[in-house]
Amino acid sequence: MRAAEPFVVEVRDPVQSGVTVSVPLDLRDGRATRATSRLTRLRTALADGG
Repeated sequence: MRAAEPFVVEVRDPVQSGVTVSVPLDLRDGRATRATSRLTRLRTALADGG
C-alpha cells in the first residue's frame, strides 16, 4: 500500500506472470485511521496468543 493521495494497493508478480495490478482506494472520512487501529489491535491479539 502506498501512502499517497489516492491510496493505492499494488500487487506484483514479477517472477511468474510479470503482472502488476494497482487498485486505488477512496479512504476519506478517517477510514485509514480506523483501519490502522483495527490492524494494530489484531496484531496485538495475535502476539498475545489470540
